[in-house]
Amino acid sequence: MFSTRAADTRQRSTSLLAALLLVQAFGATPIAPPQRFVLFSRVFEDGPYSAFFVDYHLALGFDTIILLDARRGGQPRVSFAQPHRVHVHRVRNAGNDLLAEHFALVVASRAEWVFVADSDEFLLVDEPTIGAYVDRVERAHGPIDVFSFRWAMIDYFAPRCAHEVDFVRFVRAECCTPHFLHKQLSRVAKVRGLTPHCASWRDPSMPLRVFHDGVALTAARPNALCRTVNAANSTTPPRYATSVVHVHTRSITDLLIKALRTTLSRKRLRNPHRLVELMRAAPVVPRDELLGAFLAAVGNKAALPLANMATIPRRFDAQHGAGVAAHLVRQRLARLLPHAPTIATRRGICTQHLERHAVRALLAELTNATVSVPEYNRFAAAVAAAYIRERQVYERNRARHVLRVKAM
Repeated sequence: MFSTRAADTRQRSTSLLAALLLVQAFGATPIAPPQRFVLFSRVFEDGPYSAFFVDYHLALGFDTIILLDARRGGQPRVSFAQPHRVHVHRVRNAGNDLLAEHFALVVASRAEWVFVADSDEFLLVDEPTIGAYVDRVERAHGPIDVFSFRWAMIDYFAPRCAHEVDFVRFVRAECCTPHFLHKQLSRVAKVRGLTPHCASWRDPSMPLRVFHDGVALTAARPNALCRTVNAANSTTPPRYATSVVHVHTRSITDLLIKALRTTLSRKRLRNPHRLVELMRAAPVVPRDELLGAFLAAVGNKAALPLANMATIPRRFDAQHGAGVAAHLVRQRLARLLPHAPTIATRRGICTQHLERHAVRALLAELTNATVSVPEYNRFAAAVAAAYIRERQVYERNRARHVLRVKAM
């Protein structure tokens, strides 16, 4: 049973008033006029990637992008194609709590729908715009409260980001590891709060209509929806009727910057001193030992791409048949990419001169400028090559444990 339109309107009016008071307390100005689709995003050390991410999703039909900017000061300015549709709010870095802390900004936008994505995530649907997609689904299945889009993950092993290759060619070349996690497009009127992958709901007793991986269903227990949709042991084969392409590793440089500056302890750089030593020693470190030494110095952030490469596909293979999921995601994304906005065939995912600036800042902070940019470039190229070799060896022998590499 669903709430009536009048009840929804009263609920939204109450929510809006509360949100306006909160937004005034933050010193920000509410967004006007009402929006249909708002993208709500966090910006950490993402300067080189923010412009394409924003411009891509505006071209996909989002009316407004709300960016929670938790970057450090002193970083280069990022330019957007339509800056009047981008609302940037400087905030303290609260990690995964940022979205919940500033959800009032979404309510104040008077948006009908909110989509949460980070700058390494790109929505793909089989229509030219998000509005056309939602309208088509609702014509076929009636009103929907939540759309769920499955991750397809890319780990790109290169010293620097792929600025010279447009997004469509990049995805075709690098695609993809299937994944069990999803991102959600949710009706704002039904939402109480947001996290990176889930929403909490205003009325947990009210069933939700969900469009999940191409299938319409009813969630009788809304607050259990996140655990159900993102279950790693789901027996439902992935369809990839739509997807969010998650470029988990965007470059070796980006991986190191994130490890150095993250607020998440499990992903923090493990041994900065050892990493600096490795940067200097990389030309003479035996090729077979370099990746293990890199993993030992950086920690979990460096190991995750290898885990993505092996652990998750193995789980899918065990549930749905060897190679089924990986083949399906490549096949389905090949069908979705032609629907991507035109910008996806004209621009790469990053602005490389901003990443070059980030490299200089990284070396100044991490090595006190004792490692030169050319030395760093040689090191990053060697590490990228080591990841690629490890992936190639694993693909030739799937029985081999991809995390077998040993620390120096």
